[in-house]
Amino acid sequence: MPTIPIRDIGMKGWVPDIVPQDLPLGALPRMLNCRFSNKALATLPNPAVDITPTENIQYAAPYYYEGANRMLLILDSEWRLYEDDDTFVDVTPLVWTASTYWYHVQQGETLILTNGVDVPFVLFSYTGSFETMPGWPAEYRCEVIESYKNFLVALRITKNAITQPSLIKWCQPVAPGDTVYDWDFTDPGNLAGENPYQQSGQGIRGGEVVGDSMYIYYDESSVRMNYVGGQFVMSFQGLFQDDGMVSPHASTHVEGSSYVFGFRDIYVHDGVRKNSLTDRRLSRWLIENVDYDFPIFTEFYPARNEVCFLFRVQSEGAADHMLVYNRLWDAFTLVETQDPGGAGLYKQIVMGPRLVTGTLRYVDVAADSPENYYSSYDSVSYSDVFATAVDSVFYAVRLVDGQAVVRSVSGVSELVNMDPRAFTEIFPRPFSVEQATLDFDEYIKSVGDTILYVNRLYPQVNSTGGKMTFRIGQRANPNAGIFWGDPVGFDPVEDYAVDLRETGRYLAVQIESLPGSAEFTLSGVDIELENVGGQ
Repeated sequence: MPTIPIRDIGMKGWVPDIVPQDLPLGALPRMLNCRFSNKALATLPNPAVDITPTENIQYAAPYYYEGANRMLLILDSEWRLYEDDDTFVDVTPLVWTASTYWYHVQQGETLILTNGVDVPFVLFSYTGSFETMPGWPAEYRCEVIESYKNFLVALRITKNAITQPSLIKWCQPVAPGDTVYDWDFTDPGNLAGENPYQQSGQGIRGGEVVGDSMYIYYDESSVRMNYVGGQFVMSFQGLFQDDGMVSPHASTHVEGSSYVFGFRDIYVHDGVRKNSLTDRRLSRWLIENVDYDFPIFTEFYPARNEVCFLFRVQSEGAADHMLVYNRLWDAFTLVETQDPGGAGLYKQIVMGPRLVTGTLRYVDVAADSPENYYSSYDSVSYSDVFATAVDSVFYAVRLVDGQAVVRSVSGVSELVNMDPRAFTEIFPRPFSVEQATLDFDEYIKSVGDTILYVNRLYPQVNSTGGKMTFRIGQRANPNAGIFWGDPVGFDPVEDYAVDLRETGRYLAVQIESLPGSAEFTLSGVDIELENVGGQ
């Protein structure tokens, strides 16, 4: 009985747009709650709770000041600047409006918050409190402020309560130590300005500063803005006319490129070339399933080299899914961010503060953690060493269990660590992968005319406590529904094989973790297979 090796399971990622029988073995039509690790699929740990302020968190933002890193939480009743899990300073402004929408940017050591309702808020020092921006013109409001060179650029503007969908407004350059902002574009001695730059579609969605340029995204197009000085101050050039961005938080920049969640697909560009990341993979799934009324969040997680997209499939409530793009493997996985009843739990994802002081030194890690030597490459990657020494945590704002049943984005919230590798008791989310069509044409001729018998599987699993189930499915033709056999448990500590004894013409395999399983990685499986005849 021949044993057929299957390697690189899932390394081409989740591909729901292509029918399973046309997928290579490396691509999967079902792939939940897993990530890529050293050419294998790994479980995804459950988040660890960092801060539970006992009320609703409207927004979270990191803040860096003179080497002191903080996390700002805007609650329903006050604004708190947390030094650690328990210690915080009240930085609440005198007057403010509670909102389901916020946007933040930091210029130098000044943190700026906008909500489209109030005058923008600024925090000049972590020992002070937020105040309304000095010099802001009273008749204006904006939803987005970005820091571009020494300028502040305001987008998604209203003037005298009238929406200005295409207006781009920037202030006089800000010098270090300035505490008053000059937005007066009528003063001929100022570099402040406005430009109602019209594009097709419904207006500006947001902006992203990458390198020497600022990219301004509309719903159907994008524009590049550059500082040129002189009487024009800024130059504007149309870029791409086939797609824009869905919401203000839906882009992030990595190594000179901008990753954007658009209405047609998810794409990356460097200001010259635009490449779709989802075409021929999951663009159709996004268009058919994503609820664009939810403010999609996009964040880059450097320790894992992942770009994460938080979104909602249901028509109400918080986000229920997160799409994770691994830049090294050029592949996607899907993460569930919902409670057992299917209600969304997550409101926001955000990168936490950077390294407080000093720089990353390998000796600092290796001296205290001998297991982190580079020689043990099989179990420890550079990202593990990097994240150990760098205080850069991938956070999310999550509704506390039980609040999501009302399918609301309000309620008691908590700030959670999305990648709690420092915790040993954080069990993985339910891991589930499925290959709906196992293609053995290379090994057995005329598969469609034969019945195949699967006797045993030999999983390639690395774990000290992972527990999972395997099951084989079969169908009479490639388009028929799959009839699944009974799941068979596998413990990599005690077992070396999975005895299944299933027969079928067209075969599928499903692998799922069991509740309470420890972390594990899956790199492949060997299938003991026999051709048992024709009709």
